[in-house]
Amino acid sequence: MTTSRFLAFFAATAALHLAAPAHAQSIPPTRTTPVGMPGCGQDVPLAATRASITFASGGKDIPAILYEPQGVPHASTAVVILHGRDVAGEMIYLDDHALQLASRGVSVLLPFYLAADDGRDPEPARARAAHRTWRRVALDAAEALAAERGVSQRQVHLWGHTRGGGVAVAAALERGSPVGGAIAVQIGGRPQDSAEGLGRPFLLIYAPDALFPAAQGRAMADAIREDGGVVEEIRIGVPWESWAGAEWCAVFDHSRAHFDRSRLSAGD
Repeated sequence: MTTSRFLAFFAATAALHLAAPAHAQSIPPTRTTPVGMPGCGQDVPLAATRASITFASGGKDIPAILYEPQGVPHASTAVVILHGRDVAGEMIYLDDHALQLASRGVSVLLPFYLAADDGRDPEPARARAAHRTWRRVALDAAEALAAERGVSQRQVHLWGHTRGGGVAVAAALERGSPVGGAIAVQIGGRPQDSAEGLGRPFLLIYAPDALFPAAQGRAMADAIREDGGVVEEIRIGVPWESWAGAEWCAVFDHSRAHFDRSRLSAGD
């Protein structure tokens, strides 16, 4: 599928579900045909499908894309991918990441969590409340994906970029969180609200630039360790605003390797 066709597919999917009335809906068994085009050196032949679905969170239907393996054995790990601020601009990379994970046997759910706020960024005064809502969407997505796959939520990991990375870390650190861990790309600072890592694995990938000093990434790593998480840090040498295909490929290679290590350490 070409970039323009996929972005049209994404826009139509989001518009359809944002306009739909809120009601609980389970992930359907239907699948779309295989799509996408490998573009990184470590890519495997595509053996995956994607389907437009919704799942319930906070009384609303949240639109999402479900990626499933096709013709390859299912892995024990499943992944929820959380987009950042520039949803349309990121989707070409996130779609490739999801397809490559699925082609390796990993089921993936990519929710458009802004639907919980009617598709809009929140006003600054309610940003903290919105962040809690997005965390709930992430955990409900993990629950829906675990139910679809028939696995424990502990086998579901969260992956997020920029704002989505903050949501992923906070959801994995939330007290009582059932997920197995999180990967966050280009986030810094400290997690919001109370947190407990309980030995969960975290991977932080960041590239310092004028707006993101390395100290911010280290501060987030230190905060997660203080909360009981096990943190791995990877620094990308190219400034984040200059990232192109090679940098995204490196991020996804590191991410897949982390998922493999997490699965092996859990004895799966």
